[in-house]
Amino acid sequence: MSGFAQNVNYLVRGRYSNPIKKEKLNEAKVLSDLMPDYSTNWIMSCDTVEILSICKGKTLSIKSTSGDLNQEQKNLLNTIDFGSEIIINLVYKYTRVHYSTTLVPELEAEYAGGYQQMKNFLYEQVINKISETKIKQLQQAIVSFIVNEHGEIANAQIYTSSGDRKIDKLLLDVINKMPKWKPAENSKGIKVKQEFEFSLGNVGC
Repeated sequence: MSGFAQNVNYLVRGRYSNPIKKEKLNEAKVLSDLMPDYSTNWIMSCDTVEILSICKGKTLSIKSTSGDLNQEQKNLLNTIDFGSEIIINLVYKYTRVHYSTTLVPELEAEYAGGYQQMKNFLYEQVINKISETKIKQLQQAIVSFIVNEHGEIANAQIYTSSGDRKIDKLLLDVINKMPKWKPAENSKGIKVKQEFEFSLGNVGC
């Protein structure tokens, strides 16, 4: 969700880029299944391919010379946990491509009261408590946090500081006291955790 007030832009979003879901990941047979924005013909003509990810704290990497996924690469993709980033490095003649995608749950976590209630909550608890003078001095701030399997906020921390300790503390306190969310679920309906971030920044001149 996003909002704009008092020359401040604020946003809550999942901490991922180019999301992909488990079912699609498990069914992938060629690189274009993982990289839908790229030409299939171009990908299949690549010279070298590297797929890597971090699994249980270890970086795993499988290389090949084809756009077809081999069994080792498929096995690697099947071990990836929700929230994990999959990195694909391609070389085609003199062109190098670095692409990343993130595994997200089939049903993503959602603020229990819905979009409008979250927007109201953030306005009342954050935006409404920052003076106009402070707003003009703000740097882009990001608070990362997890919505766990019970819909509770966990591991909230300042990822990027606003440049003001009191505002950083305000942001952390607000995220930590958010009402429960509807937790994310996998394809089997099992509750899983999901990472999010709350960003706040001055968009004025």
